[in-house]
Amino acid sequence: MIDGPREGDPPGGRGFGRTVVLRHVLPDGSWHFDWLIEPPDGTSLDRLPTVRVLSHPEHTLGSFIGSRLADHRRAYLQYQGPVSGGRGEVERVGSGSCISFSWALWVCDWRGMVIEYRAEAHTGSDAAVGPSGGGEPLRITPRVIERR
Repeated sequence: MIDGPREGDPPGGRGFGRTVVLRHVLPDGSWHFDWLIEPPDGTSLDRLPTVRVLSHPEHTLGSFIGSRLADHRRAYLQYQGPVSGGRGEVERVGSGSCISFSWALWVCDWRGMVIEYRAEAHTGSDAAVGPSGGGEPLRITPRVIERR
């Protein structure tokens, strides 16, 4: 059993990092999710690992394609509203804790559903159906490892 955060713990809680999923609506009306991950030891980072996905990672249990983006400002862990430069708006649609993180494997706790995510570089023909906007394409495979 992973000794992760419990209900009532502060965001990130007990030495864990935070993770948020932002629904980013672009000026043309299209949208995607920006998934920000604060590593457990990353509280001093100004910018955080970020993945653009079309599927909400908390609710997707099959493999999905994402794009590794440039690290985003930590302010987006709490910010909702217009994005500078007329790049649309973001709304937080999910949050949890990051128990461990590396670009190959990370573990998140979404209110008691602990999911391990394995990521690998992806060059398959379905990379074209993944989120656009640059970044390294990743195939992300989730696995539920605990439910509380």
